[in-house]
Amino acid sequence: MKFKFAVLFLFVASLSATAADMLRIKATKRLDNQRSSGNQQAFGGRTSLTQKEYYYRFDVQSVSPQVGNPINLEWAVMYEDWEGHIRPGTHGTCSTNVTMTKAVTVETDTVHLNQRNWQGPAGRTSKIEDKVLGYGLRVTDSNGNTIAEEYDPVSLKKEIDWKTIDAQPNQEALKALQQLIGGGQGGGQRPPPGQRPHHP
Repeated sequence: MKFKFAVLFLFVASLSATAADMLRIKATKRLDNQRSSGNQQAFGGRTSLTQKEYYYRFDVQSVSPQVGNPINLEWAVMYEDWEGHIRPGTHGTCSTNVTMTKAVTVETDTVHLNQRNWQGPAGRTSKIEDKVLGYGLRVTDSNGNTIAEEYDPVSLKKEIDWKTIDAQPNQEALKALQQLIGGGQGGGQRPPPGQRPHHP
């Protein structure tokens, strides 16, 4: 009985390893835009605002003929605001075909981050800022089965609730609402091509 259990365990482990090896995924964080405002007098010194827009580029390639097309990619880019709260910056999905000969590239929308700098007397400085933490990415087949899942850093796995993120309002609608009420801090969107996959 112990021998049969060991064989079964090795068989299941082999299946898991095979699923993880079906795709090669390369993720790259990129700065899309950065702008700074002029200095203003405040709090006994001078302050300035720097706004940065980051996005991720995913290069996905099949490494196994067992991968069926199309595949579905879903991602969440997470950021930490200046108060220390972890939030989803942008979330998206994309359906695409992959091959073993060439990687397909998918780009997320941008995450808008703010950094407030302060410079006071005697060279004293301080800053508060939003920070990109990383991303979660899961890949499913046409039947909805997960064939790959990646988190960077790994600690974000416990921070990303896919069901909650899926239920959030459309991000473009949120951005439009934020602009109307004078908000728009964090969680912005990258203009087209956005989620469109393309071959480099």
